[in-house]
Amino acid sequence: MPFIEFWGPPGSGKTTQARKILSYSSAHFAGRRSLCLGADTNQLNSLGLPRKEKKLWIYIICGLPADFTAALTFFFDTLHHRHTKNFFLLRIKSRALKASRYSWILDHGLHQHILCCLAKGVLAEHRACFWKIKLSSEEIAPDELHGIFAPPETLKKRINNSKKHSKQLSQWKKSDYVDDFQRAFDALVSCNGKS
Repeated sequence: MPFIEFWGPPGSGKTTQARKILSYSSAHFAGRRSLCLGADTNQLNSLGLPRKEKKLWIYIICGLPADFTAALTFFFDTLHHRHTKNFFLLRIKSRALKASRYSWILDHGLHQHILCCLAKGVLAEHRACFWKIKLSSEEIAPDELHGIFAPPETLKKRINNSKKHSKQLSQWKKSDYVDDFQRAFDALVSCNGKS
């Protein structure tokens, strides 16, 4: 079944777009707890993986060597434990969502993680491009990848009105936050011309 992932700068409308699809379509499930609407929270286990599909564990276990190797390479690119751990867990989640018999929507997956690492300066631009292209071509790639964009003024306005984004601003001034993510987004879009 389809696995859809949204990525883009904070405040661009990824979560809003994902929730819109979820509210209109009973054929899709939220791939992240913060997207869950009502009873959908029962679809994910405590690890954020699909709950009712025991066969997925076979895919996850068989994919662990590849996921571990990719995470090790990512660690050498970033030299950052927390970002590498998140990368590894997101690879496992992508593998599970892709192998699932249900249709999933995710607003913060591997591509968003690469964008965040580039915007924070943890990952060099040429390596971020490498990962974006690699992740787009692997068997765990989403069936649909949608880059979401909004003008900088709109992003700043949305971020000013958002409690969620205010928590993420600890290391940035609001204008730098938007500019850094916008630059990173533009760089990743220009990697191979795909969003």
